[in-house]
Amino acid sequence: VIIDIQEFYFDDGLVPLTGSAEAAAQAKQVLEAFRTRKLPVFHVRHVPESVAIVNGEPADPQYGIRPDVRPVAGEKVISKRFAPLFLPKM
Repeated sequence: VIIDIQEFYFDDGLVPLTGSAEAAAQAKQVLEAFRTRKLPVFHVRHVPESVAIVNGEPADPQYGIRPDVRPVAGEKVISKRFAPLFLPKM
């Protein structure tokens, strides 16, 4: 499961986080290992309700998945509309 490796968390993004590039590099290694072994891969991305999803992609590119971990055919993409993935919407 690749969670929230999205443009808005990187240097030119809306909410840049320390260590984003390093986290993405680690995620890419894990992703490549799963793909090589033909194991299931799931991508989870945060797309707030204020951002439309058009043809399967967020209308605002800030919410796009980073190119180095972008899904390929057959990988499931789950869009969550609120930030906490494992908590109920409050």
